[in-house]
Amino acid sequence: MVAYTLFLYEALRHTSAIDASLINAVTPAVIALGAVVLLRDRIGPWALIGVLLGLAGVLIVLTEGRLAAVLDLDVNLGNALMLGAVAVWSVYTISGRRLAGSPPIASTAVQAILAVVVLTPVGLWSGAGWPEGTGATVSLVFIGIFPSVGAYLLWNMALRAVPAGRAGVFLNFITVFTVAISLVLGESLSWEQVAGGVLVFGGIALVSTGPTRARVRTAPAADQASEQGADTARCQ
Repeated sequence: MVAYTLFLYEALRHTSAIDASLINAVTPAVIALGAVVLLRDRIGPWALIGVLLGLAGVLIVLTEGRLAAVLDLDVNLGNALMLGAVAVWSVYTISGRRLAGSPPIASTAVQAILAVVVLTPVGLWSGAGWPEGTGATVSLVFIGIFPSVGAYLLWNMALRAVPAGRAGVFLNFITVFTVAISLVLGESLSWEQVAGGVLVFGGIALVSTGPTRARVRTAPAADQASEQGADTARCQ
């Protein structure tokens, strides 16, 4: 909570929103790869196609169909910090799978308390204060309750039910929701946004409904049953 937040908001001080979004779009792929390496998960062909489709959809939306714009990213401090945010969130997601025995509300509460303890001295040192104006106050309270604590709680609950790589693909919904909110606010919808949204939804559908692959590691119960069968065979 602390590291990701600091990386993200500090990155937005040094880079554009489009660059930050493009870099953040690789998070599902990083999570899927990390789950394969660290959790020994196997990513099936349908899940892999889903990840790639979702990434392509996000890139189409963010670049307005000009995929060559990806090559124009400036290597600056902000972009480097966004890579740090991607790395932190990926490790956070993968680590969350190891908390299966802990209630999501409890683990989220502990994380939130630790974040407050760590960030309070930082806030006091930097001279942070309460924003002025009703609109700013309402916005801050909303962010603190829903996108922060609420989103982390729902995310931790999701990680108890689905593999980390599969959960990561749903991060592409951020772009889709952003487009939907923009429409509500009166902005028009381009063909690039429609095409990108279709790819994002298609990728999520493939990851969610496609056949899953078992982990490389054999379950303890299966190991025990196999050993018992072997012992019986030897006795016979």
